Amino acid sequence: MLAEERERGTPEHFADLRRSVGERTWSAEFQGVPASPEGNVIRREWLDRWRLPAMPTAPLRTVVGVDPSDSGHGDACGLVAASLTREGVVVVHRDISEPMTPERWARAAVELAQDLGASEIAVEAFTAREGYLSVVNNTLRRHRLTHPIRVTSWPPKGDTTGRGRGDALVRSTKLVAGLENGTVRIAGSLSTLEEQAVRWQGTQHQPDCIAALTVAHDVLVHSIGHMHIVSMADIERRAREGRRPPPPEWMRRRIGGLGR
Repeated sequence: MLAEERERGTPEHFADLRRSVGERTWSAEFQGVPASPEGNVIRREWLDRWRLPAMPTAPLRTVVGVDPSDSGHGDACGLVAASLTREGVVVVHRDISEPMTPERWARAAVELAQDLGASEIAVEAFTAREGYLSVVNNTLRRHRLTHPIRVTSWPPKGDTTGRGRGDALVRSTKLVAGLENGTVRIAGSLSTLEEQAVRWQGTQHQPDCIAALTVAHDVLVHSIGHMHIVSMADIERRAREGRRPPPPEWMRRRIGGLGR
């Protein structure tokens, strides 16, 4: 019997498994209890335990997640930015959720992505998929961008892996586990998002900011293992052809003082 097989079934093995999947999944899948014994879905002590003093430098990827609203009266739009670090941690660092019309949240999403260097705006689109994508893409075309930004729907169209299935609680399972075990962390303080997060119970409507964060988190974790290196020569060629903005000055510098 291999050492790994011998370790399975030991108290230490189950303790590690419980930490990795989080209390809610542990209760539902291994204890037969669908709700966490604490009641609320997300606990404040998790957010404080893993909190970062500031956003880490040079993240691998940044995504703006959107839970869209259809009016600016009472119907809040969830609008959150999160980034993936080199250590595989998803860091939540911006939340500008509030009631907004589609035109307003589309503009806010584009401006936020531009400001943060985000490569993607992912919009939750269980309904009105084409309409939501159209309003964001039209807004994107009216802006002078300093870097490419793609607009996608979530769950991805044609996905067969089950992303986005189930109710809000099920869709948030991996996000909640990440907040508990430290693979998802908040940079600084996001008071409104945090307050809504810790008040949320599974029987209630999911806060719009948490719905948006669920989207951004899912997109980031599914990008792990699918990243590729972009050729600097290819970037410059596309800029000359007018297919993208020229790279910033720091990307055009040469090592060893050889000039540009």
